[in-house]
Amino acid sequence: IRVITAINLLKTHKYEQAKEEFNHILDSPYHKDYMVKTELIYYYLAKIHYAQNNYEEAIRLLRSAKVSEKETHFTVKYLYLTAKIFWKLNRERNALDYIRTINKLACNQKYQYKTLLLELEIHNQLYTSNTIQLLLNKIIPYFKDNADLHEKYKCYGLLQDIYYRMRMYKQSADYLKQMVLIKEKTSNYILKK
Repeated sequence: IRVITAINLLKTHKYEQAKEEFNHILDSPYHKDYMVKTELIYYYLAKIHYAQNNYEEAIRLLRSAKVSEKETHFTVKYLYLTAKIFWKLNRERNALDYIRTINKLACNQKYQYKTLLLELEIHNQLYTSNTIQLLLNKIIPYFKDNADLHEKYKCYGLLQDIYYRMRMYKQSADYLKQMVLIKEKTSNYILKK
């Protein structure tokens, strides 16, 4: 219950409270008995520090998570967040190195698509008609088929932004409506753009 509470605090941007909860879990001698992955707690703490623009601490926590992680699925999550941080720090080469590592692991289609979008952003190719086709023909159908409304919402947000930048305001408004529909469908969940 404490982990779910901490995750919900993170999703509602109550970062200091979430940080306290996660640290309390880490300090508890029983957290491994309850099968709470220490690496995953480090990941959530890194997400908090990322949201607070404390990138160096986030990278430190992600390194700690990656060192002892044995499951590739989680490793990919840690690598992706690390790539995003390096991109925020204007360290393009480091970000691309992490993206290449994720692509080599090729275990998680969701993160393959997310890293592809990040790579396009790094190369200044995100706001193109090719990205629109990629989103419409591959990425959004994948998230739709896997009932991943959070990622679908973010993709619609990206489409809305691309069309807006291309001065195609009607299409931009159409995707904004799609985002509102998803928001209404998932009123019990928190979607972050």
